[in-house]
Amino acid sequence: MAEEINLCCLASVDSTMAEAKRLASCGNAGETTVVTADMQSSGRGRLGRVFDSAPGGVYLSIACRPPCRPSDCVHIPALVALAVKDAVEETSKAVPDLKWPNDLLFRGKKICGLLAEAVHNKDDWFVVIGVGVNVSNKTRASLPNAASLFELTGGAPEPELLAAEIIKKTTAIIKTSAAEKESLLKRYASMCVTIGKRVKIITVTGEFSGIAEGIDNNAALLVRREDGSVETVFSGDVRTEYADE
Repeated sequence: MAEEINLCCLASVDSTMAEAKRLASCGNAGETTVVTADMQSSGRGRLGRVFDSAPGGVYLSIACRPPCRPSDCVHIPALVALAVKDAVEETSKAVPDLKWPNDLLFRGKKICGLLAEAVHNKDDWFVVIGVGVNVSNKTRASLPNAASLFELTGGAPEPELLAAEIIKKTTAIIKTSAAEKESLLKRYASMCVTIGKRVKIITVTGEFSGIAEGIDNNAALLVRREDGSVETVFSGDVRTEYADE
């Protein structure tokens, strides 16, 4: 039997992420709830950044119960990036690159960003994944490192079609995120263009540079610093070849 998904489709919302978290925190998310919107007035990305959310893009958030404990789910955002990459490939002319931790690039431009947060409700908990894809929306000149699929390829899928593929593939990969963790992370690593590159890592405590050598079993980035030591990076900004992507 197919899993029942609660779908909330909105013309406009402050943030699909905020709405999905509200539903999860008050016990109204069921097993899986998806919130989509044609536009967001306060869309946000990682590290508190604003995510431009003009009409024409795909903006959705998925709240679901993963098949593992919160401490065992830190690799899920990387797997969701893999699912979204597959969805973009199936519905468009683009074959995106994965940039650690969970951005999608095409021809060096960011076309998609993901955000993941946990919501606890008494003894229950959800992982909430936010996905924003630039489809046919016009990206702002003030964001030169971002572009839409239409701007890059001259064509774009219908946002509804892409959203449906993202929902299908994301919910499926989350459900197998524990049982197939090793093979999925191996596939992610094989497609991550950050690995093997010289990078600059910027975190709240400072910055350092080195070579990205791989990921561990939690999808953290392993960076060999200039002194030869290996740093395990769980979060932060990654600039490949010192270019601000």
